[in-house]
Amino acid sequence: GSKNLKAVVVRGEGRVAVAREGELSEVVREWRRDIEKNPLLPQWRVLGIMAGWAAHSPLVREGVWEYSRWNELYGPERWLELKGGANSSCWGCPMACRVDFRIREGRHAGLSTYTGSYMLPARVGQRLELEDPRDAVALLDLCNREGMCYFTTSQLVNWVTRASGRGRLKERLERSFETYLSLFRQIAGREGFGGLLSDGWYPAAERLGLDPEDFEEGTGLFRGVDAIQDARFTRLHPQAFSHLTSPRPHHGGTQSLYTVPMMDLQVLREVDARDMGLSEEELSRVFSGPTGFNPGRYARYAEDRMAVYNSLGTCIVHALWGFLGLRYLNLRQAAELYSLVTGREVGVGELRRAGERIFTYWKMLNAEEGFTKEDYRCSRIWLLPRRTPEGEVVLRDYYGEVALSEEDLDRFLGDYYQERGWDESTGLPAPEKLRELGLEEEGFRLPGP
Repeated sequence: GSKNLKAVVVRGEGRVAVAREGELSEVVREWRRDIEKNPLLPQWRVLGIMAGWAAHSPLVREGVWEYSRWNELYGPERWLELKGGANSSCWGCPMACRVDFRIREGRHAGLSTYTGSYMLPARVGQRLELEDPRDAVALLDLCNREGMCYFTTSQLVNWVTRASGRGRLKERLERSFETYLSLFRQIAGREGFGGLLSDGWYPAAERLGLDPEDFEEGTGLFRGVDAIQDARFTRLHPQAFSHLTSPRPHHGGTQSLYTVPMMDLQVLREVDARDMGLSEEELSRVFSGPTGFNPGRYARYAEDRMAVYNSLGTCIVHALWGFLGLRYLNLRQAAELYSLVTGREVGVGELRRAGERIFTYWKMLNAEEGFTKEDYRCSRIWLLPRRTPEGEVVLRDYYGEVALSEEDLDRFLGDYYQERGWDESTGLPAPEKLRELGLEEEGFRLPGP
């Protein structure tokens, strides 16, 4: 249920020392000037991430309602009616894409809450068939206050209420806001039927006698965590593939130019991948095969870059603008900024190695906890056809041209391990890889021959 730790607050009047402050200020000014040239910026300052609704919402639509109905009930025009005051930003960012809600009428009048994206309650509203978006916002507010994951809680509730309607549970659970609110509260308090769900998917499945991997309406389960995006709708780009391989599978955090649908293959190769510092040999391995690029090989570099961004505290949204020809977040930019702030010259290669080292360390922590190669497989849910009002949707490659099978996913996984230089039989780094990364003294235990 709830987390006990809500926040860590740090106060102080000291100033961060910057080694080359004048040069840093000039680079920041240039970058801000480029950001102001972004034609999407005015919409982002009003709508936040919702500004990408037209392009992104068809890829995360849950498949319950016809898209036109969802757009009518939860589209940008409806959201503006629930919008609160001015957007907030991180660290003085000129985009200010974090939004709030203020409900002014109805049974939730007076409620005020926050989120990073209106897409979240919009998706949960469709998932739970809530025609009034204010109900979806009210459930978000409860999760915010209780410290619960909005997506996982709503998906668990979606699962059991659908199972009840199909006669697979003895409990009668109506699909209504009142039922959802009661179950959310029970999960938070670890009481009643909802309390059976408080420990997550696998303990709940054991208690209820249900297999969550049969849940066609789910978004996919990876190592006990539900994916925030369903690759049957987003298609299999590196961000989606990282659900199979990342120790933290819920989202992946590997957003980049490929997060934008149908990005030109040359842009992905010559802008996105090249700015990761890939060599010609690496590029030739990644950009090969009938799907344009190999998502397993591509994901290996995207994950290492993600580890760098997470360590530096950078915003992933600024990694999306490379196709506009503007300055955007990439490893070259990160290396320049790091060098100016610290006075220590680093290049893309050093950042790449740091990212690989961090990700490998992270992977080995999971291995120490007992996770094996068999835990890093594709969720069966992604391999089930998803029936929607617009027709059946199956897992496809990024460009939607090739339907993908379990055998395809296993082949991509083999390519991923090969690209990392890991042992394909165990799915873990070999001893020589740990030595190469300076991790041999960490005491990690590797499986014997």
